[in-house]
Amino acid sequence: NLKLEKESNDATLKELKYKGTALTENEGTFEIEVDNRLTNIQIDATPNNANAKLKVVGSADYVSTLNGENVDIDGINYFEIEVLAEDGETIKTYRVNISRIFNTEIKEVKVDSTEEVTLNNKVYSSFVSPTAENHIIEITPDNDLAVVTIYDEDDNVLITAAGITTLTDSFDEPSKTYKVKVQGPSGFEQFETEYQVVLTKRSQD
Repeated sequence: NLKLEKESNDATLKELKYKGTALTENEGTFEIEVDNRLTNIQIDATPNNANAKLKVVGSADYVSTLNGENVDIDGINYFEIEVLAEDGETIKTYRVNISRIFNTEIKEVKVDSTEEVTLNNKVYSSFVSPTAENHIIEITPDNDLAVVTIYDEDDNVLITAAGITTLTDSFDEPSKTYKVKVQGPSGFEQFETEYQVVLTKRSQD
């Protein structure tokens, strides 16, 4: 007599990856943090049973694996992945929550347009001409919606603006330190990073 092997009812996920990193499941739910500018992301997912199939809910067909699957996240804060077991009946649905984060990194700092600027642990340093009457600091945030505020050493606001921010200032002492805060716009104010810009006058030969 032929013994028929019972088809598996295993509808669990083996792994879900975003940006090559496996996500941790918590009672059928995964959490993903994405840059607020993204409208779609790519994920990889594999079922525990090789004969099970899966799909992003809303897409047409079940597949064996999701490999670089493009998911439209525009205007939504979660999506679901459905796993269909080999038995063709058992289905398990996983939820993937999306948290949007705001990038508050600085893309570039220029001092007097051409001066060389070095970066060390969020401190930008530059040597400037001792004879110039004014010095120009230009801050370019990575996200052009970011709000950039430049403060003096006494925490007085010198300028605040969205996107590329330029400050023209003079100083008499040998060096001067500015505090720079890059913050998310309305709705993302909780994201902020502080930097410093240190200008040092070259010694006159």
